[in-house]
Amino acid sequence: MKPNRAMKSLLEQYKIDDVNLISQDSSYPIWQKKDAIGRKYWGVSNFCGLDRKQIKSTQDLSQLEWDGNEIHLDAQTDEEVKILLVKAVGILLYWKKNLEYQYPETQFYVFASYDNGDMLILDEGELPTRSVTLRFWADRGTDTVINLDFFDDWEQPAIVEYCNVALPNPKCTP
Repeated sequence: MKPNRAMKSLLEQYKIDDVNLISQDSSYPIWQKKDAIGRKYWGVSNFCGLDRKQIKSTQDLSQLEWDGNEIHLDAQTDEEVKILLVKAVGILLYWKKNLEYQYPETQFYVFASYDNGDMLILDEGELPTRSVTLRFWADRGTDTVINLDFFDDWEQPAIVEYCNVALPNPKCTP
């Protein structure tokens, strides 16, 4: 797992020393389906309902996976933030292992970002909701989802992992 600088700082703040020692969390198992023309796409949970109707043959499947595989976890207190971060990393570790084992021929990204809730409008005395959003998508070589250039310098804490890196892809850096 590759945390950016902001995520490294956040993990240090909550005394999470080595994310690779966190136990995998299988709360969100991965499934695979095909669109109208037989292209594979992967998801978790209800996929935000995005595949209730048939997926069009022109649909950008990486973007569809980015949108459909959004898992949102939240915390209200500082004590809950550490639990939240550990759970999020555990899910990412499970996804990584599962994707590499079940689908070794496909390259994937697993990704999580943290929001400290500082942009929320709160009522007096209300604590901000801190959250982690997790996603994964297959790399289809089109760079349509997010730009990971300067990832380490992002202000928002985030963590990314590139799965099945033994396959050649010069554009991607794990």
